[in-house]
Amino acid sequence: MKPNDALAERLFLSLQRRFDAPRERVFQAFTDPEVMKQWWGPRGFTTTEADMDAVPGGQARWCMVRDADGHRSRVAAQVVAVDAPSRLVLWMTDHCDGDPDWQDIPADMTTTVTMEFRALGPCATEVTLRQEGFPDVVSRDVHKTGWASGLDCLADLLAAA
Repeated sequence: MKPNDALAERLFLSLQRRFDAPRERVFQAFTDPEVMKQWWGPRGFTTTEADMDAVPGGQARWCMVRDADGHRSRVAAQVVAVDAPSRLVLWMTDHCDGDPDWQDIPADMTTTVTMEFRALGPCATEVTLRQEGFPDVVSRDVHKTGWASGLDCLADLLAAA
């Protein structure tokens, strides 16, 4: 294995999370813009805009605003594959709009996000998320922290329902 191959293998993130909600409801939380506005993004951010055309070739976009200082993070995506309610694949491009905490993330960085939704019975779902194509470890780690926090927000929303 060449050194660059070893680095490329580390430049992805993988998260697994169990939610106490039916698979269809969890899948909807990732594809319905009105539901996404209620949880999308890390704690301390508000999603002010969300659009999702959850069909292959469809477009999606989000705008998250950090509550403390108003910095914006914009995400645009193209839907690559959808197999509702089991799988969703997106090509995502981040635009961090000069946020000083994210200054090390390259502008307009594009990654592939694959989400698998597995029913664990009628009222439980396991989501496996894999994001790959990061240019460096810093970008990967920032996104891992953001996803983990966002999935916590989703768990709170689903538990409150």
